[in-house]
Amino acid sequence: MPDPMIPDPMIPIRFSTITPRSLRRRVPTPLARSLLGGIPASQTFAPSPPALTRWASSLRSPHAAGMLPISNFGVQVWSNDVAVGLHLPRSSTSHTAARARRHYAYHAAVTARRTGGTLVLVGGGEWRDGVRDLHRELLERSGAKEVVVLPAAAAFEHPERAVARAREHFETLGAKVCPVMVLQRHDADAPDVAEAVHKAKFIYLADGSPLHLRSVLKASPLYEALLAAYHGGAVVAASGAGATVICDPMVDPRGGAYTVGLAIVANLAVFPYHGTAADHLRDRSIDLLPASATLVGIDEATALVRDPDASWRAAGVGAVSVYRGREPHEYRNEAVPELTM
Repeated sequence: MPDPMIPDPMIPIRFSTITPRSLRRRVPTPLARSLLGGIPASQTFAPSPPALTRWASSLRSPHAAGMLPISNFGVQVWSNDVAVGLHLPRSSTSHTAARARRHYAYHAAVTARRTGGTLVLVGGGEWRDGVRDLHRELLERSGAKEVVVLPAAAAFEHPERAVARAREHFETLGAKVCPVMVLQRHDADAPDVAEAVHKAKFIYLADGSPLHLRSVLKASPLYEALLAAYHGGAVVAASGAGATVICDPMVDPRGGAYTVGLAIVANLAVFPYHGTAADHLRDRSIDLLPASATLVGIDEATALVRDPDASWRAAGVGAVSVYRGREPHEYRNEAVPELTM
């Protein structure tokens, strides 16, 4: 009867050269149970290389994720797939990411107290003329000569096009664009990426898929670096998907209900493309809004800005609509005193 701890067959694991001396080591109990079918930790593990090769060929891995070395128990294994269910040793990349998270750790969300930076929530259409004056003001305020653009939300929607539009837009304002092409979750663990974001004075999260953006940023060194930059005085702008994700609760684009956001701003939900969105989606977001949260609809080429003194204001060509019940209060290029978070 097969050991239930060994996953179902799918893809074989291949072994490289095995040295008998390296095999004569005691194997940790959890690894012994999962990989060797229950051989106790007190028993010396020293099978012959041919036998071990046959055993390895019988194993299969449930997920594919590149080449993985296994060396903690004295056997060098190189596989095209990561055996997630086999309790394999964690890669050094995860330890590097953990160190980066500790280095940049800054979990404070926006509160009513004064903070260092400026937060800009754009309803979409972030590279249009309607927000040009606002961007010019933000460049002057931050003293930034370049804007760090993160097109992660557009990872499957031609992110290079988002960067090109951003570059064309900001060049007319005398600023350069520095794209940070973090498109997958593992990209957000790179220390050099976190360092670039941490040093930036103006950071822009482009529009796209909010669910993908959340999966990329959540619990990453990149996200911690973004928070540290914001609380250190940087401008953090987020459009469409980005504006939705960095608030909590987050409007789910698949039906207008709510899910968990990253909570830079707690108890605030952003509904982007408010003026052009489908009525049934907007109505669903209104009906399902948690009692503790405030829903804000933001039109395209329009922004809700939180200044360093904790005040909120509307900017751009459209309206910012704050919902209290089903009837919104609209603001256009003016202060939004209803918001106090």
